[in-house]
Amino acid sequence: MGKERRDSLRSWTARIIEHLLLEHCPARDPRRGWIDEVVNFRSAIEHRPTPSLRRDLERHRQWLYAEARRNLQRKLERYGETEIVARFPERCPWTVEQILGDFWPLEPN
Repeated sequence: MGKERRDSLRSWTARIIEHLLLEHCPARDPRRGWIDEVVNFRSAIEHRPTPSLRRDLERHRQWLYAEARRNLQRKLERYGETEIVARFPERCPWTVEQILGDFWPLEPN
C-alpha cells in the first residue's frame, strides 16, 4: 500500500507540474480545463502526504519536473508546438509547497 500511495502521489505531482508548465503556452481555449485538472489533482493529494511522502517529493522534485517536461514536450510535438518547449525552465522553478498548494503562475502576456 505504501509504494502504491507514493507512486500515485508522484504521478499526480508530475501532472500538476505539466499543467503549470503550460503557463508558457499561448493557447487560451484549453486553459480552463488545465486549471480544473490542477484543482482536481491537488484535491486528490491534499490529505495524502505524510511527512515521509512529502520528503520523498522534495527529494524527487527535479526528477518529477524532468519527467513532466519530457511528457509535455512529446504531447506538444504532436501539435507542432515544439517552439514552446524552448521556453520551459531547465530546472523546476517551483517548490513542493507551490506545486501542491494554491500557487498559480502568472498568465503569459
